[in-house]
Amino acid sequence: MQRNFPSLIRVLRTRPAHLASIAVLMAGAVLFVAVQVNAATNLSSCGTLAQAGETYVLSQNLTAEGTCLTVTAGNITIDLNGHTITYGTGGANDVYGVRTGWSHSNIRVTNGTIRQSQSAGSFAHAVYASSGTNDQFDNLTIEVYTDSSAGIVTLWGAGHHVHHNTITSQVQTIQNRHQNQGYSIQLWNGGTFNVHDNTLIGGPQGGIFVYHANGSRVYSNDISHGGGSIGYSNNFCIGASGDSVEVFSNTCHPVQGRGIHLSGNGSKAYSNTINVVELANNTEYGGCQAGGTYGVQIETPAANLEVYGNTVIARADACAAQAFRASGIASGSNCRVYGNSFTAQRVGAGTGVANAVSLAGVGGGLTIESNTLSGDSANFQVDWDGASDVLLQGNTIAKGSNPSTQYATINFGNGGTHPSLGIVLRNSTYQNGADDSSYRVRSAAYEYTVQWSLQVSATDAAGTGLPGANVSLVNVLGTNAFTGTTNAAGIVSAPLGEYRRYNVSGVNYVESLNPYTLVISKSGHGTSFSTVSVTQVGSMSRPLTGDATSPAAVTDLRGV
Repeated sequence: MQRNFPSLIRVLRTRPAHLASIAVLMAGAVLFVAVQVNAATNLSSCGTLAQAGETYVLSQNLTAEGTCLTVTAGNITIDLNGHTITYGTGGANDVYGVRTGWSHSNIRVTNGTIRQSQSAGSFAHAVYASSGTNDQFDNLTIEVYTDSSAGIVTLWGAGHHVHHNTITSQVQTIQNRHQNQGYSIQLWNGGTFNVHDNTLIGGPQGGIFVYHANGSRVYSNDISHGGGSIGYSNNFCIGASGDSVEVFSNTCHPVQGRGIHLSGNGSKAYSNTINVVELANNTEYGGCQAGGTYGVQIETPAANLEVYGNTVIARADACAAQAFRASGIASGSNCRVYGNSFTAQRVGAGTGVANAVSLAGVGGGLTIESNTLSGDSANFQVDWDGASDVLLQGNTIAKGSNPSTQYATINFGNGGTHPSLGIVLRNSTYQNGADDSSYRVRSAAYEYTVQWSLQVSATDAAGTGLPGANVSLVNVLGTNAFTGTTNAAGIVSAPLGEYRRYNVSGVNYVESLNPYTLVISKSGHGTSFSTVSVTQVGSMSRPLTGDATSPAAVTDLRGV
């Protein structure tokens, strides 16, 4: 075979730069290989980018009185090439560094600085995209200064990827806090957004806000929002609404503000590190916003949410602090909060309350399990709107290191016609002076029960575990508290109340549920009767010898 390399070189030299065809002669056959080379277009002025599929590369810094670059086609890359776009010098509202949209998709803006002029008007975002899908904004340094302006805003899009940006917001004012206009990254009405490895500094309200964004993932961001002379309400590090959203491995440490807000169905917040405080400069409330700061808040419409593995410190200075907050959770919502460290501290003047867990308007559907709960004012607090049918299980509950003189482990602040009933504290571990009998209440109706798990083992006369044995426990009031059967090892676990504390007509009562009558039976093995009191997690074993035995003496498991 003859290789005619000089001929190939001549072909490459004579073909257009964007397409070269190479002919290779091989055994009488001709093989054509097409090599596509897209040449980038140098960009030396602001204007409209209309060539679909093109890559535009800045060759110098650009300045615009209004919007600098407007994209009117899809599949366009804007490489800032280390240069800076300055926009909005003319003072108009609604101008942008880069404006994309009109259903144009696959737009990328990367590798440079977008700086808003301090003369720009309101709502002058650095990057504004609408209607498209799968846009990417990355490796940008963004600065914004003026009223209601943000770093990156998308509207009615989906699949956007926002990563490795540094956004500094010195915006001091917004026009509508209900519309979350003070967030540095705002992704509206879309889905499957990926927002990660961004550093966000400042901003009058919050860091990242994703709205109706099903399937989105927000992770590995470092956010220190707040710090302006005016504080705005709903000022979260990350606000995420939508179904199956995951918020994880973020670091939130605002100068002032809240941590993570989660709602929707099947969403998760996990492995985040949060340290929050609120300042008394909220003009809407004339000082502290209602509730102060929250480390993590879940709120209606919430269902099947999971909050786990987070480390949260909520600091109460002039304003209150709640390390975990749940509000508006309905019965059957199946929300789980587990494996977190929630710490609420009084700092500075320490006039604000510091609660590890705070609930309001909760009607059930919430389990708080295996967390560490430390609070200087309360470990578990119910707000005015009440909370019922909540299970706290297996938590380590500690009185904080700077406790208020009015500290109580449990604080029922519900009032009016908002009862708090069916609260259960099961298998708690208490530290540093916390105790389930330490409580404060209003005159409104409340009820909580302290429970412990009792593991019951049934054996035959030889000491072998008996599967399928029937176990029942009846409390001192004659109420059947538990009925079940032993497993293959002859064991069953029963949650049993030590006592119930409640309010009737403004009078507080405590009702002991000890001792319990324990009956174990199995056909062919007889029946065993015992009496037991529960004051901590415990276990006991009873043999079935074929004959019924008389009730045993009361067994106190405190020392077992």
